[in-house]
Amino acid sequence: MHGTKRPPGTLRRSLNRRWTVAISLDPRGRKPVIPGQDRAIIDIIHERRFIIPCRRLPGPGTAMPALPKRSTVISKSVSRAFALLELFRREQRPLTASAIESALGIPQPSALVLAREMLELGYLSLDPATREYSPTARVAELGAWLGASDLPRQRLRRVADELARLTGETTTVCTASGRFLEVDYVAPGTLSGSILMRTGRAASLARSGSGRAVLATFADDEARRFIEEAIAADRQARFVLADVQRDVRAARRNAALVTTDLMIDGIGAIAFPLPAAAATGHFALVVAGPSPRILQRRAEILRDCPPVIARRLAPRATGARTTAARHAS
Repeated sequence: MHGTKRPPGTLRRSLNRRWTVAISLDPRGRKPVIPGQDRAIIDIIHERRFIIPCRRLPGPGTAMPALPKRSTVISKSVSRAFALLELFRREQRPLTASAIESALGIPQPSALVLAREMLELGYLSLDPATREYSPTARVAELGAWLGASDLPRQRLRRVADELARLTGETTTVCTASGRFLEVDYVAPGTLSGSILMRTGRAASLARSGSGRAVLATFADDEARRFIEEAIAADRQARFVLADVQRDVRAARRNAALVTTDLMIDGIGAIAFPLPAAAATGHFALVVAGPSPRILQRRAEILRDCPPVIARRLAPRATGARTTAARHAS
C-alpha cells in the first residue's frame, strides 16, 4: 500500500466538503449510509488510500482528514465560495449560516462573512424571517451560455449514477487532460467498503486501468505518444510501454479492461472505454472497489453494465422517426 492508514481519532477539519458528503451521506445528500462499516478514501491526486472507521463519522457535520495540498495554490476565499455553491447544489434547500458552518467545516464567523459577501455580490438571497440563504438566478446564469454543449457529459454522469445504483460500487466518468487522467464525475458506491474519490486531474493516463481505457479511445500513434511521454517524465515509472499497449489493445478488443492493484494497492477497477461518437470525446466509465470484491463480481459487472451503457448512449433517432412517420402518413 502506497498510502498510510490514519489511526482512529485523527480526523481533522477540511474545506473540501465533497469528501464529507461522499462518506457520510447517500448520493442525494439526505441521510447517513452504511453505519458501522469502514470506508476507503482514494486520493487520486497523490495516489494514496486512507481507511476511515465509520464510527468516527457520526454524521454530515463530520469533516474528512486533511489531505496533502496540491502544488497549485488556491485562494481560500475562492475555494470556500465554490464549496458553498456545490453545497447548495447537493442540498437543494435554503441554509442558515450555522448549517453552512457545519457542512463546510469552517468557523462560524467565516461562514457568516462568506454568506454576506455572496449576498452583497448578488449570488445569494436572505430570508429575514428564517435567516436562511438561497442561491439567486444569477448563479444559474453563470452556466447558461453552455447550452447544449455540455449535454454529452450530463448523459455520461446519468449513466454513471445508474451504474453505481446497479452495482453498488463507486462509478466514475474519466477523460483525458493532455496526457493525464481527469476524473470528471464521481457517483459514490453504496456497498460496505465502497471507495471514495474526488474529481480532478490525476496521474498520467498510463498509470491506471481507468487511464488505459481512455487511451483505448485514441488512435495508436497518439496513445503511444502519451505513454512514451509519461515514461520519460517519470523515471521511477512502474510500467513499461509493452504492458500499457497490451492493456490498451485488450480494452479495445473486449470493450472493457479489468485491473487490480495497478495504481493503488487494494483497489480494483473495471473500465469501459466509450466510442468517441457516443461520448463526444475520449471517455471511459469506470466501476471501482476493493480488489477482492471486484474480482469476485467481475463476471456480473461485465454482464450487467454494457447493456446499460449501450442503451443510455445510443444515438437519439427521434428526429428520424418523426420524419419517417410524417412520410408514411
